[in-house]
Amino acid sequence: MTDARVVRTRAALHRAATRLASERAVSAITVSDLAAEAGINRATFYKHYMSPNEALAAPLRDDLAVVRAREVSGAASLATVIEKLLGDTFDHIARFTDVYATAVEQPLDGVVSNVLSEHFTDAVAHFMESHDGAVLAFESDPALTARFVGSGVAGTVEAWLRAGSSDRPSLLRAISSCLPGWAHEERAPAR
Repeated sequence: MTDARVVRTRAALHRAATRLASERAVSAITVSDLAAEAGINRATFYKHYMSPNEALAAPLRDDLAVVRAREVSGAASLATVIEKLLGDTFDHIARFTDVYATAVEQPLDGVVSNVLSEHFTDAVAHFMESHDGAVLAFESDPALTARFVGSGVAGTVEAWLRAGSSDRPSLLRAISSCLPGWAHEERAPAR
């Protein structure tokens, strides 16, 4: 069981990181800024995180993990997983809209980019594992394949955000048409 003070401090740091990252690039946020915003000292910050990047990534990852857990199970094709996942990922982006708006203007910061890439890569890897790698009709390292597809989807979402688009169906069509053919094949989960 986690100490209630630790939970409160983490929640305060998550709020501080997302609030500050909604106003400026994470590379412009200092540990002192985060500590002051969260009402803690720098030593306490370092008991939880190593950097402002890590403090911002944590609440985004936590939120996306819930999305992934809900959407990945039971799908027959990887394309279906990605389509279902994108719907709730859009909702996640809407919850953190100011963070994403600031981040796409500062692509070299990389936090949002990395978090989205991990999110989609983990979903692809989980789908492949739960289907005994049967999605691949060729010799390939499943981890490399998951990273390739996951990073491609994440990059497309980022480009869509950077363009200022809000046409979700158009993005879904673009991603679906870019997925490899095997991603559209329906597969039964491994038993």
